[in-house]
Amino acid sequence: MRRHPECGTAARPDLPLVSPRVAQEAVRWLVELGSDDADDEVRDAWRRWRAADLEHERAWQRIETMDARMRGLSAAPAVAAISSPVMSRRQALRTLAAIGGTGALLWLGQETPAWQKATADWHTAIGERQDLVLADGSRLFLNTDSAVDVAIDAVQRRVQLRRGEILVETVPDLFGRPFVVETDEGRIRPIGTRFVVRRYDDAVRVAVLDGAVEVLPAWSPTLSRVDAGQRLDFHARAAMASVPVEPGTGAWREGLIFAAGTLGEFIAELSRYRRGLLRCDDAVASLRLSGVFPLADIDRVLATLQQTLPVRIDYRSRYWVVVAPR
Repeated sequence: MRRHPECGTAARPDLPLVSPRVAQEAVRWLVELGSDDADDEVRDAWRRWRAADLEHERAWQRIETMDARMRGLSAAPAVAAISSPVMSRRQALRTLAAIGGTGALLWLGQETPAWQKATADWHTAIGERQDLVLADGSRLFLNTDSAVDVAIDAVQRRVQLRRGEILVETVPDLFGRPFVVETDEGRIRPIGTRFVVRRYDDAVRVAVLDGAVEVLPAWSPTLSRVDAGQRLDFHARAAMASVPVEPGTGAWREGLIFAAGTLGEFIAELSRYRRGLLRCDDAVASLRLSGVFPLADIDRVLATLQQTLPVRIDYRSRYWVVVAPR
């Protein structure tokens, strides 16, 4: 991954904290700047974002501070250097891997999106979806910005979800080989089923559409069963109680996205399918909406929101869009 430009000045370590939302925006810009196709328009939009708000600049300076602290550090002090209340440990690792220089990149490289995609058997870009038929006849559908490894041999059928979200349709196996989906947080074993698995920062969500699955967290001996119409969240140490599947789960396979809550929640979900920064102003984030929208044209979806809700779509650049009060 290319190092981002104009990051040569380390900021003071006593900078005030920034909000989680702005910290996330800074990380999104970091990913954009590090991509191979980052062009002058991306960099110009990033500069305008930094200049638009003092909190934006503070967030970016915190990234530069982490960059400076990482150079020449061994693993132990580097972990201490990223203990920030602004973002989760996993998010901080991803950030530092992207900006921490050659040594840090090698140490944390497998945590970065670019590394995950570059080394995965299959991956999708932001906004892209992919359908696969595996060697055993099972089907695997990758959602936006996802990466998987697949191993099917004489004794196993294994899918490792490294990033993002997948929908799996299993078939009976003539040789009796178990089918397993693995993540850092634990294992999922389907029982003749169709299900969705999505990785978050420090947890995994499993939603069962047909059949059932068994979930075993990485550091727990307790096995949980999830039946059709239920979903379950788990992390490495434990699984939560199952709850009903949300409307529209897995609709992305058909190129659709459901809205059944607040505008802020919908925009956060929609942003997964659009490059750059797409966010919702806090002043309109609590507006309620429902409906089904096509994923093929995100800008068209935004235009529809502008026609039906008291909001305006503020295109500060092609890569920086804000849903704001009208």
